[in-house]
Amino acid sequence: NSAGDVALVLVARMLPRLIFGVALGTLADRVNRKRLWIASLLGLGAVTLTLSALIASGGLVFWQLLVAVFAGGTFWAAEFPVRRALMADVVPDEAIGPAISIDWTTDSMNRMIGPALGGFLFVTVGAEGAYLLMAGVFGLAALAATRLQYRSIARAPEEGESPLQHLMGGLRYVRTSRLLVGVLMVTVVFN
Repeated sequence: NSAGDVALVLVARMLPRLIFGVALGTLADRVNRKRLWIASLLGLGAVTLTLSALIASGGLVFWQLLVAVFAGGTFWAAEFPVRRALMADVVPDEAIGPAISIDWTTDSMNRMIGPALGGFLFVTVGAEGAYLLMAGVFGLAALAATRLQYRSIARAPEEGESPLQHLMGGLRYVRTSRLLVGVLMVTVVFN
C-alpha cells in the first residue's frame, strides 16, 4: 500500500547491476561461463524458494523482501552478461546480431506474458505458489543448462593481471572507442 515501498523494491532489484555488473562481467571472462550461468539460475531458484517459504509461513517482513530482491538482482546481474557471452562463444561472428535479437525478443515476449501469468497464478495458487513454481522453473532451467554441450573458450587474462587490472583494461578500451562511447551514451539517454 505504499508507492515508496514499491519503488524501494525496484531499487533493491536494480542496485546489484550498478554495484556488481561490471565486476560480474569481468568474472565471466575468468571462469567457466556455463557453470556461472547454472549457479546464477540455481541462486535465483533458491531466492524464489525462500520467498515462497516465507510467504507460506506468514512471516515475510519487508526487510526480508528487500534482501531477497537484492539477492535475486545480484544473480540476474551475473546471468545477463554470462548468457550474452555464452551466445558470443557459440555463434559465428556473422550471426551474433541475429542471435542477440532473438534472445532479446524472447526476453521481451516473456516480460509481456510473465506479468499476466503471474497475476493469474497469484489469484489461483497465491503468492507462495507462484514463487514455488518460479523456483521449479529456475531449477528446470539449470538442469537444462547442464545438458547443453559447451566447450569453454579460454579467454585468459594477461599473465599476472589481476581482476581489477582486467576491469580497468576493459574500461580503457571502451574509452578509446568512439563507437562504444557513443553506444553507451545512447543507452544512458535512452534508458
